Amino acid sequence: MYAARCVTRSLPRCTPHLQQMLHQKPLVRAHNFRYLSGKNAGKPPPVAGGAGAVVVAPPTGIILKIIKARIMPELGYDDRNMRLGRILSPALTIYKKQLTSVLSILLRMSGFAMTLGVWALGLTGLCSKRHLSEWAEELKKCEMSRNLVSGAKFAMIFPFAYHVVAGTRHLIWQLDMFLTKPAIYATGYAAVVLTFLLAAGMTVLKTGEEIKKDVVDLTEAEKKNKADEKKLQAKAKQKAAKEEQKAQAKKAKEEPPK
Repeated sequence: MYAARCVTRSLPRCTPHLQQMLHQKPLVRAHNFRYLSGKNAGKPPPVAGGAGAVVVAPPTGIILKIIKARIMPELGYDDRNMRLGRILSPALTIYKKQLTSVLSILLRMSGFAMTLGVWALGLTGLCSKRHLSEWAEELKKCEMSRNLVSGAKFAMIFPFAYHVVAGTRHLIWQLDMFLTKPAIYATGYAAVVLTFLLAAGMTVLKTGEEIKKDVVDLTEAEKKNKADEKKLQAKAKQKAAKEEQKAQAKKAKEEPPK
């Protein structure tokens, strides 16, 4: 009965005769619904035996039945969707990869990578008993191929190079320049090319040997300064000793003989 009433409410063009029939009989065959629209709209279905006879419909495969409502347990949003088999819509996988979005993501990833590197070096120097220069010497003693060393240097330099170039690109945007779509894509491709050139150039540079020479020169200068200071101190001591000797000689002359 309740199912028939729900069907009655959901059919706005239902005839009064069919509404009365649905309220009286909970089981109604779908054959009678063809009188709800089309040419037969508003006409009562055919009956056998006069106006007071029972509606007779040919047997069909669709029957309205009364079914008890299933009470769903109170579940959360995710649990309910998992129980019903509803898959969450994807987020990043449904969008086409674009130059602007990829460069923006790489900018944040490069900053995160540099942050991890700085923290790793700082914590290593703080917690380790050995100095970082000693670790560098240990790495030099390891027999590694030149290509492997160059690849490691390039991987370490690339985040820094890209962050510098992309950050400069963003600063240029703050000046209200290159804000059109063609200009944004042009500066994006230029940033990629400049990043690889800068990273490759910094990888090829032999800065280690130059720094080593500078360090050696600094140590030699310090040694010379220390030697000069020692010489000055020795001369000062000699002068002080001579002055003491002269003072003692004067005292000896001034004192009368006993």
